Parts: sequence; C-alpha cells; structure tokens
Amino acid sequence: MNYYYTIAGLADIHLSDTKVLSMTDLAAELEGVLSKKDLYLFQLLRMKYDNQHLLALLQGREEEPHPLAVMTEEDWNAWKAAYEEEGKVTEKRKAPKTLLTYFQAFNAKYADNQQELLMEDVLATEYYACAMACKNKFLAAWFEFNLNLNNVLVAITCKKQGWDLKRRVVGNNEVAKNLRTSNARDFDVADLFEQYEDVARIAEMADLLEREKKLDALKWNWLEEHILMCPFSVEKILAFWLQCELLQRWDGLTTEKGRKVFQDMMDDFKKEVKFQ
Repeated sequence: MNYYYTIAGLADIHLSDTKVLSMTDLAAELEGVLSKKDLYLFQLLRMKYDNQHLLALLQGREEEPHPLAVMTEEDWNAWKAAYEEEGKVTEKRKAPKTLLTYFQAFNAKYADNQQELLMEDVLATEYYACAMACKNKFLAAWFEFNLNLNNVLVAITCKKQGWDLKRRVVGNNEVAKNLRTSNARDFDVADLFEQYEDVARIAEMADLLEREKKLDALKWNWLEEHILMCPFSVEKILAFWLQCELLQRWDGLTTEKGRKVFQDMMDDFKKEVKFQ
C-alpha cells in the first residue's frame, strides 16, 4: 500500500537538526493512517518500549508504561495478574490480545536460564528473533543490521578488556555465532556484515559522545540507502519514524551532559560483564 498524501506531508529532516518533532503526536498520526498490516510493523518498532516496562516490572520497579509503548495500562494489569498468579504467562491462562507473543517465549527461557544470561539479553534475543521473522524485508533487515552492529560493539569491547563475550552476544544468526566462537581479528564476520570495518573503527574512538554520534550517522545512512526505491511506501514511513527517534535521542543533550550519559552507560556495561 502506498501513502502518497501522508508521506508528502512529512517534514524534511536531517541528522543535524536540533528541532525535534513530538513523537507521541507523530505516533497518533501514523496510527490513524496505516493499514492493519502496516500498523503491526509500526508497532513492532515501538515494542522496545514495552520491553523496558517488562524488565522494570520483573525487577520490582514501579513505573508507568512508556507513552510510545504498544501495550495499554489495561493490558499490563492483565499481564501482572497472570504473572503474579502463576509466575509466568502460560497457555492455560490466555494472555491479553495485545500481549507480545515473544514475552511468553522469554518467560519460559528466562525461568530456565536465569543463572546463565542477563534478563535483558534473554528478552532482546526473543525480540530480535520475532522482528527478524516479520515478512517485511526492510524491517527485518533493519533489525538484523542493529543486532549485528550492537553485537560487534559488545564483542570488540569484551575482546579488548579480556571479558567473556559468549554470554553478552545476543541472538543466534550467523554473525552472532561467529562472534561467540571465532578467534580471528574480525571474528570471521567481515564478509557477513558489510559495515563491520566501519563499526570497528568507531568502536576504537575514545570520545564516547562522538562515538555515539558516528553510530547514529551510520544508522541514518543505512535508512537513507534502503528507502531509495520505495519513496511512498510504508518503508518510507517506518524509516522516517526511526530517523525521528535518532534525533529525539539528542534533544536537549549538551556535550557535557552527553558525555556523562554515555560514560554511565559504559560503567553499567562493565559492571554487568565483570560480575556475572
């Protein structure tokens, strides 16, 4: 399905922009025009916010669902009721209709592996597997690109610091498998992940803020390249949303504040790897 009118009305945005659109307003607008099939694809991108809320609940933190999440407060209340009664959502008790299907797989696998893997890594594995299995080639490729990018960054950091990377690499595609097992300089993934050299160079940057900016530029360029042939399709809308998210990430972030944010991220990562 083509969205000529909607796409013609989208703002012309650039990575250097400092003015950011309201993501909640944009989400409401897109939900009103997308077909049922395409709406699922849009929701698939936003399920990461549901993931954040699920982890918060399982870790005993009370917080409101993210405004961009797919599941409603009513859905979450039903999920919590089922979880508190049985410890997991089982087939015996039907989950809410909008309950994300991979939540069930996560519940089962985490219950069996909580001594081996971090909770967020188990959930990420199920989320990426679900997203990469979708029938939309653009979206499946986007998720695999991000999976590979994040895994390469983790593998390079672990190798540099002498940490065990096997439990920090997420997913089970060929790149993930090679990262866990290869001793080669490029982990034998350079031929599988064409952006490997770019990511490896960025990973060596000492300035964490600048490194994150370069990674976002890499993502932005990937999106631009992959929507050239589909200017009025749902892929263009999904790419626009993703680019707006990249801009939103930097909204109001000063250089000093940004360095602190990313240093905190790196400190948290070190703690997770060191003390498993």
